Amino acid sequence: MTIGGLGRHVLFEMPMMGIPIYAHSACFELLTLGVTPIWAHPERCLDVINNPGIVMGFIKSGVLLQFNTNSILGNYGSNVKKTVRHLLEQRVGNILASDTHRIETIKTLPDAMKKLVNTVGKDKAIDMAYNTPSSLLS
Repeated sequence: MTIGGLGRHVLFEMPMMGIPIYAHSACFELLTLGVTPIWAHPERCLDVINNPGIVMGFIKSGVLLQFNTNSILGNYGSNVKKTVRHLLEQRVGNILASDTHRIETIKTLPDAMKKLVNTVGKDKAIDMAYNTPSSLLS
């Protein structure tokens, strides 16, 4: 179930209502197996909205963060938008993704990319949208 079947990275989600007590140990276990966890849309998790700094423990252990285009555009509400902006300003994001469950959501990438460039700069935005995702698959 790793990305690209390469055994190196796995995308996971936390419950939107909060981080389970076993989350750190589950991530640690994956990391000890040589698998890097990628936390999908942490900005939508209530615990992160209430305390964005809570992601730092995960980041320090080696977990990567993937932010959604719709979060950056404010399509999940102002609290999520503020949270993702705060995290981006702290330069803790690794990947920009459309969270495409429906094809129409991929259309959000160009607008989100513009906002991302304005927030983190062109080089970091290119890393998040292209370089890092590409490197995960090579």
